[in-house]
Amino acid sequence: MQGKKMTTIGVRTSCLAKRYAQAFYAVCGSNITTKQATQIKALAFFLMNQKKLLFYLRLSVIDDQIKRRAIIMITKQFDLDFFVEPLVSLLLSHKRIILFAEVMYALSIQYQKKHNRLHMIVASPIPLDDQLRAELVLMIEQKIGMQIDVDAIIDDTLIAGLRAVSDTWY
Repeated sequence: MQGKKMTTIGVRTSCLAKRYAQAFYAVCGSNITTKQATQIKALAFFLMNQKKLLFYLRLSVIDDQIKRRAIIMITKQFDLDFFVEPLVSLLLSHKRIILFAEVMYALSIQYQKKHNRLHMIVASPIPLDDQLRAELVLMIEQKIGMQIDVDAIIDDTLIAGLRAVSDTWY
């Protein structure tokens, strides 16, 4: 999940997915909690890595109700089934269910923008203690003017220093 760039669909469909996410956020965005935003992003990455599922969603011979049930079963594992059900229905009725994963990702980005937050992955050659991590977060927040959420990982390929990566940019 961390550090991967999602590139399964083209620029044109990516723009379309962002528009669906913006519309859905305009209607339901005020109800999204921080926990749900995290789950939405996790769901998006999960779906992007499910190549077979994405393939089956493209098949017109598979009934929309079967596609709906499959997606709702998956979203239930992320505690998002009731929240995303209207979006699934809309995408199915527009014959754009293949965009679901990308819409979920765009929805998580929309949430981050609206709440002035940024998710970063910080890699270091050694584990970061709590004090160093807090100082790092404070320094980055002051530089970029946003609140950040940091996932720290150990990267054996680094000789010294840190590498901070964000999967979004504004």
